[in-house]
Amino acid sequence: MQKANRIVSKWMAALLLLSLCIFAGPKNVSAALTPQVLQLVQSDSTGKSISVAWAVANTEQIEVWIKESLPANKNNYRKVATVTTNGYTFTDLRPGTTYDIMIVAINGIGTTDVRKTTRILYSAKTSMDEVGNVYQKSWDRFTNTLEIGWDKVSVAEGYEIYFETSGEKKLENKTVGRDIDSVTFHVENNRVYKFSLRAFTTEKGVKKYTHWKSIYCLEQPWIKSVTKANGKLNVKWQKVKGAQGYDVYVSSKPYSGYKKVKSVKKSKNSVTIKKVGKTKIKKKKTWYVYVEAKRDGNTSGRKYFFSSKTGGQQYTAF
Repeated sequence: MQKANRIVSKWMAALLLLSLCIFAGPKNVSAALTPQVLQLVQSDSTGKSISVAWAVANTEQIEVWIKESLPANKNNYRKVATVTTNGYTFTDLRPGTTYDIMIVAINGIGTTDVRKTTRILYSAKTSMDEVGNVYQKSWDRFTNTLEIGWDKVSVAEGYEIYFETSGEKKLENKTVGRDIDSVTFHVENNRVYKFSLRAFTTEKGVKKYTHWKSIYCLEQPWIKSVTKANGKLNVKWQKVKGAQGYDVYVSSKPYSGYKKVKSVKKSKNSVTIKKVGKTKIKKKKTWYVYVEAKRDGNTSGRKYFFSSKTGGQQYTAF
């Protein structure tokens, strides 16, 4: 009997060891399904980014790779990210540049049967940069000329220009070449104009444009008089049609030290100043003044200043 019991015990121990081996062995040993990339497309672009989207099946995660579409970069892909989403946006790219984008679909992670499928999107392209800095270069009241400049847009073929009054009456609409970065218009003094610019290029025979970039151009208000009386400085100027307000600047030096002392609405064309900072207006001291017109964040800037010594009738250019 004892011998029989020893035999049974040995069989029980063997079965127990076998069961431990079975349950302690690798999990998910069945073959993983091969991942499928059903679609890979460019969904959007800016001057410095490309967005792609995909449709996949039997996929747990996606590796995202990119390289410039150059012969020298034939296999020079760089891995950017690993994601579980159905799209990705590449950033910090170069405007107007083509890229090859590769995604690697992976399934069976954590098993001994990891499977991968690769799909490449060739010649995905960034668009142009948006128009950046557009600015009023100068307004000469004696020649009635307004010059406007802008920073060139890389890879642009040219620019479309729209020039109008502040009341949106069209004055000029034209295109200029890629090498142009400024234009000059004949204008009326003491008023506001609106200038709009967009860049364009051609892709597959179709013109593509950036968004419009607009600014308001204002003439610097012409000062009619600067007088001193009873410890006060009185300043009067010509109104600028279309301006929303005015800022008045004063200094005791002609070419530096100006401080904004007053801001007034468009209905006003004069101010009385008692102090510049903490300094009182003194009768024997010469004060220098200029006024800026403003509208929607745009200002006329400063080109001329006027002296209290001459009553404001004589100007000096900065």
